[in-house]
Amino acid sequence: GASQVAIRNDQTVDAVIPTSLMHFPGQQWYTGYTNSRSFDSPWIRAVTSGGTCNLDQNIYAETVGNYEVEFSWDGTGASSYNLYLREVGDTAWTTLLATDTFRVLGNRRPGDYEFYVSEVGGGNPSCVSNFTVECADDIAYSYNVFQAPELGRRGRATILNTTGGKRKYNIALVNSNGDTTLQQNRRIGFFTNLDDDTYTIYVTDAFDCLADSVGQFTINAMDTNKIPNLINAPNNSPNGFRPTWNSVDGVINYQLRVLNVTDGTLVNFITGITDTMRAVTGLTPGKLYRFNVRSRYNNGTANVNSGYSNPVSRNLPAGGNKDGESSDLAENAAELISIYPNPVADVLYVSAPVNSEVALLDLNGKVIAVRSLNGQEVSFDMSSLAGGVYMVRITNAEQMIIEKVVKK
Repeated sequence: GASQVAIRNDQTVDAVIPTSLMHFPGQQWYTGYTNSRSFDSPWIRAVTSGGTCNLDQNIYAETVGNYEVEFSWDGTGASSYNLYLREVGDTAWTTLLATDTFRVLGNRRPGDYEFYVSEVGGGNPSCVSNFTVECADDIAYSYNVFQAPELGRRGRATILNTTGGKRKYNIALVNSNGDTTLQQNRRIGFFTNLDDDTYTIYVTDAFDCLADSVGQFTINAMDTNKIPNLINAPNNSPNGFRPTWNSVDGVINYQLRVLNVTDGTLVNFITGITDTMRAVTGLTPGKLYRFNVRSRYNNGTANVNSGYSNPVSRNLPAGGNKDGESSDLAENAAELISIYPNPVADVLYVSAPVNSEVALLDLNGKVIAVRSLNGQEVSFDMSSLAGGVYMVRITNAEQMIIEKVVKK
Protein backbone atom coordinates (compact mmCIF):
# COMPACT_ATOMS: atom_id res chain seq x y z
CA GLY A 1 0.00 0.00 0.00
CA ALA A 2 1.13 3.53 0.71
CA SER A 3 3.54 2.47 3.49
CA GLN A 4 7.18 1.98 2.53
CA VAL A 5 9.17 -0.92 4.02
CA ALA A 6 13.00 -0.67 3.81
CA ILE A 7 15.12 -3.84 4.09
CA ARG A 8 18.86 -3.77 4.83
CA ASN A 9 20.75 -7.06 4.75
CA ASP A 10 23.72 -5.90 6.87
CA GLN A 11 21.91 -4.50 9.90
CA THR A 12 19.78 -5.72 12.77
CA VAL A 13 16.61 -3.66 12.72
CA ASP A 14 14.25 -3.46 15.69
CA ALA A 15 10.61 -3.72 14.83
CA VAL A 16 8.41 -0.76 15.73
CA ILE A 17 5.32 -1.97 17.51
CA PRO A 18 2.87 -3.04 16.15
CA THR A 19 4.89 -3.72 12.98
CA SER A 20 6.78 -7.06 12.97
CA LEU A 21 9.44 -8.62 10.74
CA MET A 22 9.48 -12.40 10.55
CA HIS A 23 12.83 -13.98 11.43
CA PHE A 24 14.39 -16.84 13.36
CA PRO A 25 15.32 -16.21 17.04
CA GLY A 26 19.01 -15.92 16.05
CA GLN A 27 18.22 -12.79 14.00
CA GLN A 28 18.28 -14.74 10.73
CA TRP A 29 15.87 -13.69 7.99
CA TYR A 30 12.80 -15.82 7.58
CA THR A 31 12.73 -18.80 5.15
CA GLY A 32 12.12 -18.69 1.42
CA TYR A 33 14.21 -17.87 -1.67
CA THR A 34 13.42 -17.59 -5.39
CA ASN A 35 16.68 -19.42 -6.17
CA SER A 36 17.72 -21.66 -3.29
CA ARG A 37 21.15 -22.36 -4.84
CA SER A 38 22.33 -18.77 -5.33
CA PHE A 39 20.21 -17.37 -2.46
CA ASP A 40 19.03 -14.59 -4.73
CA SER A 41 15.82 -12.74 -4.00
CA PRO A 42 14.99 -13.79 -0.40
CA TRP A 43 11.32 -13.69 0.43
CA ILE A 44 10.88 -10.99 3.05
CA ARG A 45 7.49 -10.58 4.66
CA ALA A 46 6.50 -7.59 6.80
CA VAL A 47 3.22 -7.64 8.72
CA THR A 48 1.76 -4.31 9.79
CA SER A 49 -1.41 -3.50 11.65
CA GLY A 50 -2.19 -0.38 9.68
CA GLY A 51 -1.13 1.86 12.60
CA THR A 52 -3.82 0.73 15.04
CA CYS A 53 -2.65 0.28 18.65
CA ASN A 54 -5.25 -2.03 20.13
CA LEU A 55 -4.31 -1.60 23.80
CA ASP A 56 -4.17 2.19 23.94
CA GLN A 57 -6.93 2.63 26.49
CA ASN A 58 -5.61 5.38 28.77
CA ILE A 59 -2.16 3.82 29.03
CA TYR A 60 0.28 6.05 30.87
CA ALA A 61 3.39 6.10 33.05
CA GLU A 62 4.11 8.73 35.66
CA THR A 63 6.56 9.15 38.51
CA VAL A 64 4.90 8.68 41.89
CA GLY A 65 8.02 9.28 44.00
CA ASN A 66 11.71 9.79 43.62
CA TYR A 67 12.92 7.20 41.10
CA GLU A 68 9.58 5.38 41.28
CA VAL A 69 7.24 5.01 38.29
CA GLU A 70 3.65 3.76 38.06
CA PHE A 71 2.29 2.25 34.82
CA SER A 72 -1.45 1.88 34.28
CA TRP A 73 -3.76 0.87 31.44
CA ASP A 74 -7.34 -0.19 30.81
CA GLY A 75 -7.56 -3.93 30.36
CA THR A 76 -8.92 -5.96 27.47
CA GLY A 77 -10.20 -8.79 29.64
CA ALA A 78 -6.94 -10.73 29.46
CA SER A 79 -5.74 -12.44 32.63
CA SER A 80 -2.18 -11.10 32.34
CA TYR A 81 -0.08 -8.63 30.37
CA ASN A 82 3.54 -8.03 29.48
CA LEU A 83 5.05 -4.61 30.14
CA TYR A 84 8.01 -3.91 27.85
CA LEU A 85 10.47 -1.29 29.10
CA ARG A 86 13.81 0.08 28.01
CA GLU A 87 15.89 3.24 28.29
CA VAL A 88 15.97 5.26 25.07
CA GLY A 89 19.01 4.15 23.07
CA ASP A 90 19.02 0.57 24.35
CA THR A 91 18.30 -2.20 21.83
CA ALA A 92 16.85 -4.81 24.20
CA TRP A 93 13.50 -4.63 25.95
CA THR A 94 12.99 -5.74 29.55
CA THR A 95 9.80 -7.79 29.89
CA LEU A 96 7.80 -7.60 33.10
CA LEU A 97 4.69 -9.67 33.82
CA ALA A 98 1.58 -7.97 35.22
CA THR A 99 -1.47 -9.92 36.43
CA ASP A 100 -3.39 -6.67 36.85
CA THR A 101 -3.57 -3.50 34.75
CA PHE A 102 -0.83 -1.60 36.56
CA ARG A 103 2.77 -2.00 37.71
CA VAL A 104 4.89 0.15 40.06
CA LEU A 105 8.65 0.05 39.61
CA GLY A 106 11.12 1.61 42.02
CA ASN A 107 14.82 2.35 41.86
CA ARG A 108 14.69 3.63 38.27
CA ARG A 109 17.81 5.43 37.13
CA PRO A 110 17.18 9.01 35.92
CA GLY A 111 16.81 9.17 32.14
CA ASP A 112 14.37 8.89 29.21
CA TYR A 113 12.44 5.65 28.81
CA GLU A 114 10.01 4.07 26.35
CA PHE A 115 7.49 1.33 27.02
CA TYR A 116 4.49 -0.53 25.65
CA VAL A 117 2.05 -3.20 26.85
CA SER A 118 0.62 -6.29 25.21
CA GLU A 119 -1.45 -9.26 26.22
CA VAL A 120 0.58 -12.29 27.19
CA GLY A 121 1.10 -14.24 23.97
CA GLY A 122 1.76 -11.10 21.92
CA GLY A 123 -1.80 -10.11 21.14
CA ASN A 124 -3.22 -6.56 21.18
CA PRO A 125 -0.07 -4.48 21.70
CA SER A 126 -0.14 -0.80 22.56
CA CYS A 127 1.80 1.91 20.82
CA VAL A 128 5.19 2.87 22.22
CA SER A 129 5.05 5.72 24.76
CA ASN A 130 7.70 7.66 26.64
CA PHE A 131 8.36 9.00 30.14
CA THR A 132 11.26 10.63 31.96
CA VAL A 133 12.72 9.94 35.41
CA GLU A 134 14.21 13.01 37.07
CA CYS A 135 16.84 13.33 39.78
CA ALA A 136 15.55 13.52 43.34
CA ASP A 137 15.40 16.99 44.81
CA ASP A 138 15.63 16.07 48.49
CA ILE A 139 19.03 14.48 49.01
CA ALA A 140 19.28 15.70 52.60
CA TYR A 141 22.42 15.45 54.68
CA SER A 142 24.15 16.96 57.68
CA TYR A 143 27.80 17.21 58.54
CA ASN A 144 29.98 17.48 61.59
CA VAL A 145 33.60 18.55 61.93
CA PHE A 146 36.01 17.98 64.75
CA GLN A 147 39.71 18.25 65.42
CA ALA A 148 41.60 15.70 67.47
CA PRO A 149 45.41 16.05 67.44
CA GLU A 150 45.98 12.47 68.55
CA LEU A 151 43.69 11.07 65.83
CA GLY A 152 44.39 13.45 62.95
CA ARG A 153 42.36 16.49 62.06
CA ARG A 154 39.07 15.22 60.73
CA GLY A 155 35.91 16.20 58.93
CA ARG A 156 32.79 14.06 58.80
CA ALA A 157 29.71 14.18 56.55
CA THR A 158 26.75 12.13 57.77
CA ILE A 159 24.04 11.40 55.18
CA LEU A 160 20.49 11.25 56.51
CA ASN A 161 17.74 8.92 55.32
CA THR A 162 15.99 10.34 52.28
CA THR A 163 13.12 9.23 50.08
CA GLY A 164 15.30 9.42 46.98
CA GLY A 165 18.15 7.36 45.63
CA LYS A 166 19.67 4.57 47.65
CA ARG A 167 20.91 4.24 51.20
CA LYS A 168 24.53 4.91 50.27
CA TYR A 169 26.04 7.97 48.66
CA ASN A 170 29.19 9.44 47.20
CA ILE A 171 30.64 12.17 49.41
CA ALA A 172 33.32 14.58 48.22
CA LEU A 173 35.31 17.33 49.91
CA VAL A 174 36.65 20.10 47.68
CA ASN A 175 39.18 22.56 49.10
CA SER A 176 39.76 26.16 48.02
CA ASN A 177 42.19 25.02 45.29
CA GLY A 178 39.59 22.71 43.75
CA ASP A 179 41.32 19.52 44.94
CA THR A 180 38.80 16.76 45.59
CA THR A 181 38.84 13.97 48.15
CA LEU A 182 36.15 11.35 47.55
CA GLN A 183 34.43 8.73 49.70
CA GLN A 184 32.23 6.42 47.62
CA ASN A 185 29.18 4.30 48.44
CA ARG A 186 28.95 5.27 52.09
CA ARG A 187 26.48 6.62 54.64
CA ILE A 188 29.22 8.44 56.60
CA GLY A 189 32.34 9.91 55.03
CA PHE A 190 35.36 10.35 57.30
CA PHE A 191 38.16 12.62 56.13
CA THR A 192 41.39 12.75 58.13
CA ASN A 193 44.51 14.91 58.27
CA LEU A 194 42.81 17.96 56.78
CA ASP A 195 44.84 21.09 56.14
CA ASP A 196 43.92 24.57 57.30
CA ASP A 197 41.44 25.46 54.57
CA THR A 198 37.79 25.94 53.68
CA TYR A 199 36.10 22.76 52.44
CA THR A 200 32.86 22.33 50.52
CA ILE A 201 30.87 19.11 50.87
CA TYR A 202 29.21 17.69 47.76
CA VAL A 203 26.84 14.73 48.01
CA THR A 204 25.64 12.63 45.08
CA ASP A 205 23.36 9.63 45.32
CA ALA A 206 23.85 6.25 43.69
CA PHE A 207 22.55 7.67 40.40
CA ASP A 208 25.02 10.61 40.42
CA CYS A 209 22.28 13.09 41.25
CA LEU A 210 23.81 16.05 43.05
CA ALA A 211 22.27 17.47 46.21
CA ASP A 212 20.55 20.81 45.68
CA SER A 213 22.67 22.47 48.36
CA VAL A 214 26.12 21.86 49.79
CA GLY A 215 27.64 22.42 53.20
CA GLN A 216 30.83 24.27 53.93
CA PHE A 217 33.19 24.30 56.90
CA THR A 218 36.62 25.62 57.76
CA ILE A 219 39.48 23.84 59.47
CA ASN A 220 41.58 26.37 61.35
CA ALA A 221 44.56 26.11 63.62
CA MET A 222 43.44 24.54 66.87
CA ASP A 223 41.49 27.02 69.00
CA THR A 224 42.61 26.22 72.52
CA ASN A 225 39.86 28.42 73.96
CA LYS A 226 37.34 25.73 72.99
CA ILE A 227 39.15 22.97 74.86
CA PRO A 228 37.71 22.44 78.36
CA ASN A 229 40.12 22.52 81.26
CA LEU A 230 39.82 19.29 83.21
CA ILE A 231 40.10 20.59 86.76
CA ASN A 232 40.13 17.51 88.90
CA ALA A 233 39.18 13.87 89.34
CA PRO A 234 38.24 13.51 93.02
CA ASN A 235 37.33 10.18 94.53
CA ASN A 236 33.75 9.19 93.81
CA SER A 237 33.46 5.73 95.33
CA PRO A 238 35.76 2.94 96.49
CA ASN A 239 36.20 1.98 92.81
CA GLY A 240 35.70 5.23 90.93
CA PHE A 241 36.39 8.91 90.37
CA ARG A 242 34.38 11.97 89.41
CA PRO A 243 36.23 14.07 86.79
CA THR A 244 35.19 17.73 86.73
CA TRP A 245 35.98 20.47 84.21
CA ASN A 246 35.16 24.10 83.48
CA SER A 247 32.32 25.00 81.11
CA VAL A 248 32.84 26.29 77.55
CA ASP A 249 30.32 28.68 75.99
CA GLY A 250 28.27 27.46 73.03
CA VAL A 251 28.78 23.72 73.40
CA ILE A 252 25.92 21.24 73.20
CA ASN A 253 27.66 18.61 75.32
CA TYR A 254 31.00 17.13 76.29
CA GLN A 255 32.78 13.84 75.69
CA LEU A 256 34.83 12.20 78.45
CA ARG A 257 37.53 9.62 77.70
CA VAL A 258 38.87 7.27 80.40
CA LEU A 259 42.12 5.39 79.75
CA ASN A 260 43.54 2.55 81.82
CA VAL A 261 47.21 3.59 81.64
CA THR A 262 48.45 0.46 83.40
CA ASP A 263 46.95 -1.87 80.78
CA GLY A 264 46.91 0.60 77.89
CA THR A 265 43.19 0.15 77.23
CA LEU A 266 40.33 2.58 76.67
CA VAL A 267 37.98 1.93 79.59
CA ASN A 268 35.14 4.26 78.73
CA PHE A 269 34.09 6.87 76.18
CA ILE A 270 31.11 8.81 77.50
CA THR A 271 29.21 11.14 75.17
CA GLY A 272 26.30 13.52 75.56
CA ILE A 273 27.37 14.97 78.93
CA THR A 274 25.49 18.25 79.42
CA ASP A 275 26.98 19.04 82.82
CA THR A 276 30.66 19.62 83.68
CA MET A 277 31.22 16.42 85.62
CA ARG A 278 30.56 12.70 85.30
CA ALA A 279 30.99 9.89 87.83
CA VAL A 280 33.07 6.98 86.51
CA THR A 281 32.61 3.82 88.56
CA GLY A 282 33.48 0.13 88.35
CA LEU A 283 37.22 0.71 87.90
CA THR A 284 39.82 -1.88 88.90
CA PRO A 285 41.83 -1.23 92.09
CA GLY A 286 45.59 -1.11 91.65
CA LYS A 287 45.44 0.60 88.21
CA LEU A 288 46.44 4.07 87.03
CA TYR A 289 43.71 5.97 85.12
CA ARG A 290 43.86 9.03 82.89
CA PHE A 291 40.89 11.32 82.16
CA ASN A 292 40.47 13.97 79.49
CA VAL A 293 37.51 15.77 77.95
CA ARG A 294 36.54 17.75 74.85
CA SER A 295 33.64 19.99 73.84
CA ARG A 296 31.13 19.25 71.07
CA TYR A 297 29.15 21.72 68.97
CA ASN A 298 25.97 21.53 66.89
CA ASN A 299 26.22 19.61 63.63
CA GLY A 300 26.14 21.61 60.43
CA THR A 301 27.66 24.76 61.90
CA ALA A 302 31.01 26.42 61.41
CA ASN A 303 31.97 25.59 65.00
CA VAL A 304 34.64 22.91 65.19
CA ASN A 305 34.57 20.37 67.98
CA SER A 306 37.62 20.82 70.17
CA GLY A 307 40.59 18.60 70.77
CA TYR A 308 40.98 16.79 74.07
CA SER A 309 42.10 18.57 77.22
CA ASN A 310 45.36 17.92 78.96
CA PRO A 311 44.88 14.70 80.93
CA VAL A 312 44.44 14.30 84.65
CA SER A 313 45.77 11.02 86.08
CA ARG A 314 44.63 9.27 89.23
CA ASN A 315 45.91 6.06 90.80
CA LEU A 316 43.28 3.75 92.28
CA PRO A 317 44.93 2.07 95.29
CA ALA A 318 44.94 -1.71 95.51
CA GLY A 319 42.38 -1.52 98.29
CA GLY A 320 40.27 1.06 96.45
CA ASN A 321 39.51 4.60 97.57
CA LYS A 322 38.72 5.15 101.20
CA ASP A 323 34.98 5.45 101.64
CA GLY A 324 33.90 9.07 101.83
CA GLU A 325 37.36 10.47 101.01
CA SER A 326 37.32 13.62 98.88
CA SER A 327 40.73 14.25 97.32
CA ASP A 328 42.44 17.44 96.15
CA LEU A 329 40.32 19.84 98.19
CA ALA A 330 41.84 23.12 99.21
CA GLU A 331 43.49 23.10 102.59
CA ASN A 332 41.01 23.83 105.41
CA ALA A 333 38.20 24.18 102.81
CA ALA A 334 35.83 22.00 104.82
CA GLU A 335 36.18 24.35 107.80
CA LEU A 336 34.93 27.29 105.69
CA ILE A 337 31.78 25.57 104.44
CA SER A 338 28.65 24.53 106.27
CA ILE A 339 26.31 21.86 104.84
CA TYR A 340 23.54 20.69 107.18
CA PRO A 341 21.66 18.68 108.20
CA ASN A 342 23.38 15.58 106.82
CA PRO A 343 21.53 13.20 106.57
CA VAL A 344 18.70 15.47 105.43
CA ALA A 345 14.96 14.81 105.38
CA ASP A 346 13.49 17.99 103.91
CA VAL A 347 15.59 21.16 103.52
CA LEU A 348 19.37 21.25 103.07
CA TYR A 349 21.28 24.44 104.01
CA VAL A 350 24.66 25.46 102.53
CA SER A 351 26.86 28.42 103.45
CA ALA A 352 30.35 29.61 102.44
CA PRO A 353 32.38 32.76 103.23
CA VAL A 354 33.01 33.76 99.57
CA ASN A 355 30.82 34.25 96.50
CA SER A 356 30.20 30.81 95.02
CA GLU A 357 27.89 28.79 92.84
CA VAL A 358 26.26 25.91 94.68
CA ALA A 359 24.78 22.98 92.73
CA LEU A 360 22.85 19.95 93.96
CA LEU A 361 23.54 16.87 91.78
CA ASP A 362 22.72 13.19 91.73
CA LEU A 363 25.44 10.51 91.57
CA ASN A 364 25.34 10.54 87.75
CA GLY A 365 26.34 14.19 87.70
CA LYS A 366 22.89 15.47 86.69
CA VAL A 367 22.19 18.96 88.05
CA ILE A 368 19.02 19.07 90.15
CA ALA A 369 19.20 22.70 91.30
CA VAL A 370 21.65 25.63 91.32
CA ARG A 371 21.94 28.56 93.73
CA SER A 372 24.18 31.64 93.84
CA LEU A 373 25.79 31.96 97.24
CA ASN A 374 26.93 35.50 98.17
CA GLY A 375 28.51 34.88 101.53
CA GLN A 376 25.18 33.92 103.09
CA GLU A 377 23.17 30.75 103.45
CA VAL A 378 21.17 29.10 100.63
CA SER A 379 18.72 26.20 100.86
CA PHE A 380 17.57 23.25 98.73
CA ASP A 381 14.16 21.66 99.22
CA MET A 382 14.88 17.91 98.99
CA SER A 383 11.55 16.68 100.41
CA SER A 384 10.35 15.34 97.03
CA LEU A 385 13.63 13.60 96.14
CA ALA A 386 14.12 9.87 96.52
CA GLY A 387 16.26 8.62 99.37
CA GLY A 388 19.93 8.06 98.58
CA VAL A 389 23.28 9.80 98.13
CA TYR A 390 23.53 13.23 96.45
CA MET A 391 26.37 15.67 95.88
CA VAL A 392 26.80 19.34 96.67
CA ARG A 393 29.24 21.13 94.37
CA ILE A 394 30.59 24.52 95.47
CA THR A 395 32.53 26.45 92.83
CA ASN A 396 34.27 29.81 93.05
CA ALA A 397 37.21 31.53 91.39
CA GLU A 398 39.68 29.66 93.59
CA GLN A 399 38.46 26.08 93.72
CA MET A 400 35.74 23.48 93.34
CA ILE A 401 34.62 21.46 96.36
CA ILE A 402 32.30 18.46 96.22
CA GLU A 403 30.68 16.89 99.27
CA LYS A 404 28.23 14.03 99.69
CA VAL A 405 24.86 14.34 101.43
CA VAL A 406 22.44 11.58 102.29
CA LYS A 407 18.71 11.99 101.72
CA LYS A 408 16.66 9.98 104.23
